[in-house]
Amino acid sequence: MTVPAPAVSVVIPTEGARPGRLALALMALGFQRMRDFEVVIAGPPGCLDAPALAPWRARLRHVPAPAGNVAAARNAAIAAAAGQLIAFLDDDAVPEPGWLDALCAGFLAPDVGGVGGVVLGPNGVDWEAQGLAIDACGRERPVDAPQFGPPVIPDLPPGWVVKTPGTCCAFRRDALVAAGGFDAAFRFFHDETDLDRRLAALGWRLALAPRAVVHHAAAPSARRGPRGVPRDLFEVGAAVALFLRRHAPEGMRAAALAEFRARRRASVLRRMLAGLIEPPAAARLLQGLDAGIADGLGRPFATGLPGDGPAAAPPVRFAPARGPVRRLCFSCRRGIPPEARAAAQAGAEVTVIRLGWGVGRLTVRFEPPGIWVHAGGALGRARRGEWAGPRAGRAGRMAAERARAACLRGPFDADPPPVVGLQHPGGQG
Repeated sequence: MTVPAPAVSVVIPTEGARPGRLALALMALGFQRMRDFEVVIAGPPGCLDAPALAPWRARLRHVPAPAGNVAAARNAAIAAAAGQLIAFLDDDAVPEPGWLDALCAGFLAPDVGGVGGVVLGPNGVDWEAQGLAIDACGRERPVDAPQFGPPVIPDLPPGWVVKTPGTCCAFRRDALVAAGGFDAAFRFFHDETDLDRRLAALGWRLALAPRAVVHHAAAPSARRGPRGVPRDLFEVGAAVALFLRRHAPEGMRAAALAEFRARRRASVLRRMLAGLIEPPAAARLLQGLDAGIADGLGRPFATGLPGDGPAAAPPVRFAPARGPVRRLCFSCRRGIPPEARAAAQAGAEVTVIRLGWGVGRLTVRFEPPGIWVHAGGALGRARRGEWAGPRAGRAGRMAAERARAACLRGPFDADPPPVVGLQHPGGQG
């Protein structure tokens, strides 16, 4: 019997170094409201051998891919994926329950080739990436898109295209094939941005889906330490040089490259002055940046997919079908209520708002067995730059946080609809 292809393939590149983070991402995918999708893991042999991944291993499709090249891993997964829409997620990112539904809703017309969502940073509150456009010189500008509003195709000035974040985006298979997939010369950084501009040059439009939200842990790796401090800037420099070679007008490349280098140098020096990077390490970072730029100026481009159709292996649906799902919110001062754990284990979408009396800053995280935990102090600040001063009591803060959680996940069972115009604490207002 022929197994029908799923509507969507979710691709996760991994090198196998963060199995605990990947397991959390897979757990969150099990709570997606959309059920008709497969998960393709692209990584070296053995990347799924960790015990933490055992509960999901039979529901995954593994595609061998080289370590150290995210674009090449994504291309290998595209060639094997069965869906006509292909979404991308990092192995240290956790999607909200409505993530896939919101991304797919962004394909508003047949000529929409890609859709980008929004990304929350490690604290689960402040934005890491939302609503950006990029020009041929790599300059960015915000795009006017209502927070948590419906999908939109932005009206941009000539030369600007939507910038899709690599850990929260989806593309039509037809568009990916037409563009030759990701360019494997971009081993890390700017690979999706290069693809965005090549798709636009082919006539595809790009959309934004403000309700497609992921939480990005920015977990440590070979290139990034704790708190997002860079360990190596070689591939970043190479990627920017490649991007400018391909997209920037020849007469503007040198100035754009100098502007980029100045920004990166200032960022490294700020971290050094803050005590996050030792002076010798800062010098090595800047040397690596320059070496990467030099390499990128001569590195050959490498577009092309290893195949233009799904692999012969039958698709494996990741998420079993289920009936109506409860959406529950529990409030407490500490711990996780036992009834919240039981509800999550039964498949409910569970949010726990845990506010004490202190000034601890608000954080949002996803934890087993599938609970979104909003934790902090009743007097603590939420978004970056907010004053941690007196508020309208703990009960008032609890009610406000409950409403903000509903902005992300929808009204909770037996709750009134969220307040119109209320924005997530990572937003402006």
